[in-house]
Amino acid sequence: MEKFDLYFDRLNFIKLRGFKFIAAELHLAKILLQKTTNLDALVLVSQKNCVANIWTPYGRRYDKLLNSWKASPEAKIVTFEHMDDRSQSGSSHSREFSSD
Repeated sequence: MEKFDLYFDRLNFIKLRGFKFIAAELHLAKILLQKTTNLDALVLVSQKNCVANIWTPYGRRYDKLLNSWKASPEAKIVTFEHMDDRSQSGSSHSREFSSD
């Protein structure tokens, strides 16, 4: 899919639930970030019993990597533990989320 000249110019919000930061999921996130030109936010929500602690310095290294893949410079990349997910998943027209 990376090799195709395909862009998701109408997609502005992506939420990936059950994210474990494994290679295949990171590859998917890379493709989505590189091909979504008008992205407002990518929300990654860890699985219920995720063994990867995203709040450690090791986990934070993903911030730099994910941000390097953005085609849309204004896009926010927000990561939540499963229990702390505050992003909305209702209507596809408007979304609000908080990264505080």
